[in-house]
Amino acid sequence: MLCWDIKTALPGMALVITADQTYAQPKLDWLLGEYAEWFKASRWKLGLDKWQRRHDCDDFARAYAQGCSDAWALTEEGKSEGLAVGEFFYHSVNGPHAIVCAFTPEGRVFIEPQTCKLLNLSEKEINSCWYARF
Repeated sequence: MLCWDIKTALPGMALVITADQTYAQPKLDWLLGEYAEWFKASRWKLGLDKWQRRHDCDDFARAYAQGCSDAWALTEEGKSEGLAVGEFFYHSVNGPHAIVCAFTPEGRVFIEPQTCKLLNLSEKEINSCWYARF
C-alpha cells in the first residue's frame, strides 16, 4: 500500500501525515487477537491500562500504533517501510477523541485502543477527522 492510498482514503479536510512511502497491511485477526492481548498485558504491567487525565485517548492511540509498528518491524520481512496502523483524531458523539485507524486486507477499520475492540464510525464521524498519522 502506498502513502497516497492512505491519504486519499481519509477525509480531504484532515491533516494526514504519512512518514513512509510504502505500508504493509496487518491482518485484522492479528490486530484484535495476538497483538491486542500483548498490548493490554503491557499496558496493565505499566499501570497504564485505565484512562487518566495524564494518560488519555491520544496516548492510548499513539501507544497502540507504535506497538504495532515495533512488533511488525521485529517479525515481518518485506519491502514496505511502515505498517498501515495509525492515530486517528475525530469528533465522536461525546466530543474530540483519538483512536486507531488501520488498513488491513479486510479493509479500513477503526479500533478503540482503550478496549482493543472494533468501532463502527458513522460517515459524519469519519469526515470529522482533523488529524491522522501513519
